[in-house]
Amino acid sequence: MTENPLVSIIIPTKNSEAPIERCLRSIKKQTYENIEIVVVDNYSKDKTCGIAKKLGAKVYLSGPERSAQVNFGVKIARGKYVYAVGSDFLIERTVIEECLQKCEGIEGSAHTSAGG
Repeated sequence: MTENPLVSIIIPTKNSEAPIERCLRSIKKQTYENIEIVVVDNYSKDKTCGIAKKLGAKVYLSGPERSAQVNFGVKIARGKYVYAVGSDFLIERTVIEECLQKCEGIEGSAHTSAGG
């Protein structure tokens, strides 16, 4: 496996104030740590962007709809891998690690966090 490759998580949002904090917290709890969180917001009128920034996401504005937002996020993502989720998704703690193991051809449940 490439030594701890960066995984970019793309989240398209629009007026996602209610679910975005729970989504971001589920991402922050991942067993794999070398991630960047890219929120691509479609000009929300609520506190979506502020919440995302407060929780460490990189926030960009783009539209007009989710697929265009995800495409924009992929273009600016720095990761070797990209994982897109909706702003109302909660992902299990090992999802990124398990995806990375599949992509890199690793079997088992070895802990692959950055720094360990």
